[in-house]
Amino acid sequence: MIYQVVLNDRAEKQLEDAYLWYAEHSPASAVTWYNGFLDAIDSLRTNPARCQIAAENDLFPVEVRQLLYGRRKNHRALFTIRENVVFVFSVRHTARRDVTPEDV
Repeated sequence: MIYQVVLNDRAEKQLEDAYLWYAEHSPASAVTWYNGFLDAIDSLRTNPARCQIAAENDLFPVEVRQLLYGRRKNHRALFTIRENVVFVFSVRHTARRDVTPEDV
């Protein structure tokens, strides 16, 4: 089955903010990082259930999974799967506190 992948506005903004941080601190690798993360998110089109359950899962009424990204796996995309759609609702650095329902 092929899934549709949808990023909400918050996740898109968080991804853009992370890119801008990289562009400021490592301009040479920022575009590669950003495009790679987008490709990783797009890979959720096939078998999104391969990703592990997120630590925050018990706080939400739906199953929450995470896609880890980066050389050190220090960024993650949090998402839920509904029928044939993967909804990415948060993109964050792993050093940040866990997401709560109030954050979404």
